Amino acid sequence: MSFRQQVVGLIGTNGLHPLCQVLSNKQGKYIPATGSDQSSTPTKHEIKSPNWQEKCKLFWKFPTMNWFIGSSDTLLLRQCDFGILISVLQLLHNFPLSYHWLFYNILCWSQFLLALSFENNLGPFILQMEPMMCEINFLMAISSPFDCLGLQTKKKKGIIIFRYFIFRLMLSAGVVKWFGSSQWKDLEALSVHYFTQPLPNWLSYYFHNMPTWFHQMSCFMSLVVEMPVCFLCFSVASARYIAFIAFFGLLLLINVSGNYGWLGLISVTCALSLLDDRVFNGQTSASYYSLFSPLLLFVELLACILAYVHFRCSLLPLAEVLRQRNNSLSVGTLVPQWVMYVHNTFAHLHIFNQYGMFAAMHDFRFEFEIETSNDLSSWQTWHWKYKPPLDEHECARYFPLHWPRLDWMVWFLPLQMHRSLLAEGGISHVKNSKGSGYFPRWYVQLMIKILQQEPTVLQLLDVRRNQTNNSKPKFVRTVVYNYRIPKWNWKKTSDNHDQRWWEITGPFHRFNHISLENL
Repeated sequence: MSFRQQVVGLIGTNGLHPLCQVLSNKQGKYIPATGSDQSSTPTKHEIKSPNWQEKCKLFWKFPTMNWFIGSSDTLLLRQCDFGILISVLQLLHNFPLSYHWLFYNILCWSQFLLALSFENNLGPFILQMEPMMCEINFLMAISSPFDCLGLQTKKKKGIIIFRYFIFRLMLSAGVVKWFGSSQWKDLEALSVHYFTQPLPNWLSYYFHNMPTWFHQMSCFMSLVVEMPVCFLCFSVASARYIAFIAFFGLLLLINVSGNYGWLGLISVTCALSLLDDRVFNGQTSASYYSLFSPLLLFVELLACILAYVHFRCSLLPLAEVLRQRNNSLSVGTLVPQWVMYVHNTFAHLHIFNQYGMFAAMHDFRFEFEIETSNDLSSWQTWHWKYKPPLDEHECARYFPLHWPRLDWMVWFLPLQMHRSLLAEGGISHVKNSKGSGYFPRWYVQLMIKILQQEPTVLQLLDVRRNQTNNSKPKFVRTVVYNYRIPKWNWKKTSDNHDQRWWEITGPFHRFNHISLENL
């Protein structure tokens, strides 16, 4: 549902990263046109529609269902609708309906294919959670046979798969913090986190102004929960309950103090595997079959093999996290060669992923604002939909469960460029209008689409504020501002006009404009 609101503007036909162009380029790369020079890239006219065999080959190289169904805007929306339908059917699996185990398994594999397609279709807008959704849906598919056999001893196998996943997820997050920025070890990271995080909300102001001891205690508890407590996931029931409460509390504070979409919800859902049926009124799930059948035994055996291979291969990303922080550690000594081979063969399916966020901390917040003009003298600001507003007296929005990918990706740009922005003299120009300079191509496309007044892209911005007179602007540029959260203001009026939510300084840099005539 969150992706459906953005899919056309991001990867639609007239979007920032059109999927139809991506598929055309991938086809020209993996299946050169017959009779053309193999060393040259085929032109658009040389590329023909692939046959079924070629589509299967392309799917293995670049896994997406759109090789078979197309990439029009309507089909992208129908993919999202299909994913919503499958999710509803999965929720109805235990209440109030009970499906045949084979039908439920088909639902799980279909959801995995959809998640894999979305992950590859997103292109530059991929975040860490898209591979996470691929792996979770894969685990759902291979663990579903255990739940359908109706034996309590066998059902535990499916639960263990997710207990291991939440263990690896939380442990990786703690490891990258401990071996990352020294601010975590010094218990200073959270004193700057709340105003430098990607998309703060109005509660971030209050969290940022908490006393120093609160930030230090929060840092300490985060490291404890994300490292030592993780090992309770494989302990007795009472210890697992403690781990669940710790994970739930940490994820709750993270998602209350900032906008992280459905990250907290999906993580807590996986953490529910640490509980058992005694927590839920002592009721156990209904048994689907009381007798074994050869097909069920074969499916269970296959699921066990897949679960074991996934377990061995998923150790590699965890070992890679440790190796990146300790160069003396050799990954080859931790895993056998066959694991390396299987991992490298199926890595593009995103079922073995490396996790960890906020390893590097910073104490500044630069915000990019896009401005347009018709005469180079008066400029109109184009407001973002979810980023902090360009108004000191307006608080940031709170939007639970939604994940705006454009606003997230714009947050990364100043981090990648801050050394140049802070250097004496700053950046004097964008090298050229084709996007090979300081801005990534999708961001240049965003400015171009604003000049062209592309409605599908404008929907990604704040439509309510960005009212235009239906005339296309001639020039566009990017302006950089510096944001900080001010000290706590106790003198608030009833209408809240004296409340300053931000300290905005600048603009301290203006990139050279892009002209509509030069596109």
